[in-house]
Amino acid sequence: METPSGGEKADNSHSEHAHALHEHAVEHAHAVHEHHKEHSSEQHTQHSEHTHSLSHHTQVSSSEGSAFDKAKAFLWKHRVIIVLLIAIFLIAFGIRGHLLRYHYLFEFDAFYHARLVEELVTTGHIISPDPMVYYEVAGGVAAQPWSLYHSISQAFYYLVSIGQSYSKDTLMWSMQINPVIFGSLICILMYFLGKEVFNSRKIGLFTAFVAAVTPAFAYRTMAGAQGDNAFGFLWMVIGFIFFVRAVKNNSLDRSALINTAVAGIFFGLMAMTWRMYLLIPLIVIGYFIFGIILIASNQEEASTKLKKNHAFAFFVKTLITMAIFHVISYMYGEDWIGDALGYVGSAVHMSSTTILIATIIIGAIVTIASVFYISKLKPETKKYLPFLIVLVLYASVVIIALMFATVPDLVDRTTIQSMVGEEAVGHNFFGTKYNELILFPLLALIIFPLSLWLFREKKNMHLGIIFFLWVLITLFMAWYKLKFTFVFGLAIAPAAAMAIYVMLEGLKKFEISKGLEAKIIFVVIFLLVVLGVGASARFFPDYVPYVDENPQWQAAQQWIITNTPADAKFFNWWDQGHILAFTTDRKYSTDNRNASEWANKELAEFVITTDTNRGYTIAAKEIGADYLLLDSSMFNDAPTFEFYVAGKVDSKLAQKYSAGTYRVLNCSPPTSTAVSCEGNSIGISDWNKLSTTWKQVPDDFQNGSLPLFYYKTNDQLIVLNQPMNNINLAKIWTNSEETSKYYEQVYSNSGIKIFKIKK
Repeated sequence: METPSGGEKADNSHSEHAHALHEHAVEHAHAVHEHHKEHSSEQHTQHSEHTHSLSHHTQVSSSEGSAFDKAKAFLWKHRVIIVLLIAIFLIAFGIRGHLLRYHYLFEFDAFYHARLVEELVTTGHIISPDPMVYYEVAGGVAAQPWSLYHSISQAFYYLVSIGQSYSKDTLMWSMQINPVIFGSLICILMYFLGKEVFNSRKIGLFTAFVAAVTPAFAYRTMAGAQGDNAFGFLWMVIGFIFFVRAVKNNSLDRSALINTAVAGIFFGLMAMTWRMYLLIPLIVIGYFIFGIILIASNQEEASTKLKKNHAFAFFVKTLITMAIFHVISYMYGEDWIGDALGYVGSAVHMSSTTILIATIIIGAIVTIASVFYISKLKPETKKYLPFLIVLVLYASVVIIALMFATVPDLVDRTTIQSMVGEEAVGHNFFGTKYNELILFPLLALIIFPLSLWLFREKKNMHLGIIFFLWVLITLFMAWYKLKFTFVFGLAIAPAAAMAIYVMLEGLKKFEISKGLEAKIIFVVIFLLVVLGVGASARFFPDYVPYVDENPQWQAAQQWIITNTPADAKFFNWWDQGHILAFTTDRKYSTDNRNASEWANKELAEFVITTDTNRGYTIAAKEIGADYLLLDSSMFNDAPTFEFYVAGKVDSKLAQKYSAGTYRVLNCSPPTSTAVSCEGNSIGISDWNKLSTTWKQVPDDFQNGSLPLFYYKTNDQLIVLNQPMNNINLAKIWTNSEETSKYYEQVYSNSGIKIFKIKK
């Protein structure tokens, strides 16, 4: 140990004294340094680096000045991390907030939630049965139950409206920005979660950045998206932060128990917000089975006292967390046991009861074995247990990979419900949803289990299994169902954390030179920025809120508001129900919930029946509507309506419309010489000859034998084959003689027509 240069000039006794003092100071500084570096030591695992730094700073500066001075010093000390987190938040907000320049909400379901929040604001409660939609269903249809998201959105509306009288536009803007704020906050919280799991600020920053830029996650947290999704994940991430803090501490002290309880509360809040809370028990139960074995194998000194047994402490803390979660979720009305295990059972073709019994048995076996046997094994035996865990994790990856390769779909595609777009198989969309970022989960699932063996001497390696299961479970969900690609989208961030962690620890373990290590880290950061930002830049510019992108619906909505009575009842197809019910405050027969199969079937039969009297009976008597709301796109959907009438998807039902072409073409305003309809130029004289009313005589014959009928409006050309020309929709649309006695056309613009039903 060298002394300061000034000590060389002192006498021997003074030099020895100075040398001793210096060496003590160096050792103390080194100890402090090691304390911060090895943050995961047993005495301090219950605190994150952030919490420890704050506590340390408070002790040091308690006599230096006021609380303001302490806060200022703390912010200055952590200025680099704070600046980087602010930058990540702004990136996340910018990616998600670009749709704020539009007026309407982005997702259709967001309009429904806006309507529920509107009821809270104007009446103080959610009205059920639904007073606006499914008016024709006896007894009505129940509204979606209240969730915590609705009340938070209500409070946020009050905040932005600043005490002004109710405004639908203000509410819509507040609902637009909600998911942007929630989604951006989740990205910052992912920093703390990544840091807690891997004890590394670097990993935390990587995790936050990937969450900020992953297209699939940002897509469902964009302005105007369905905000309960983002809000639900907010609770889940916070819950896991506290859960990780709790289980990092191998004792049952006050701090660990507080973190345990807080984790359970936040998990419960997610259950009160969004049904994807079912992901929590799947991850926690799976992690418990692996984690308790690893914790028992890592305990160096066996104890006969349960309170000093690390595996037992882990069992108690997990049990407390899940018990609190269970109570809150059940009080709210959610049956997580039946639902979560039911989903697992449907995937593996086993009953939920069988899955429950198997889970209880496995949990009991690993708990008893870990607490009473594994923790007391000799060290030379314990060291092989991580290897067994690695084998099991790899086996699970192989099993799922084989399932992906041999089972193309899990859904019965003959059901009507399977026709909804978000129910489609998800892996076909991985390229656009994740782009090159999909490499992270693939890499993580391959290399992370091996790290449990390679880095087994490091404490709390078991925490990474939370991320591993999160990625594996959500990958399975997204692979088979499109609507779960959002759920897997957030999992890309923990996948990146695992992959980068293994890389950084590998550099240390194999003693890669500092210069080369810095270059590798730089390359990783560069690729993250290029791949992440590039993926987002390619993904988001194509998205515009539906109503903003289709101004004809804005015009139709305004006409409805201005020209129909407040209690008017519309007969409509479900695809516009959520939007129209919120924007017009009129009553509609169906909406995007598809809550009544009968209502959908009634509209489908009304469209495709060739009996105009039957069509009138449906609209005026069975539905009891005042107005028909028709869209020219319904012509292209005629085969789909056949499926709804039959109650099943059967390609044979669509063959009846295959005898010749049917198309709907948008046309530009006529010039003096021609009309252009999607690239087809029609001479003005020929255009003027086209009929606007229904006819039986065809205008042309396709292939010389298949009759075709041409109809024009001021902005569209409709080409129908013989079967299509005979359906009720065609006759109403073209004001046939037999339907004109039933309906009066009151509005027509850009492919939308509204008819008043004569009674």
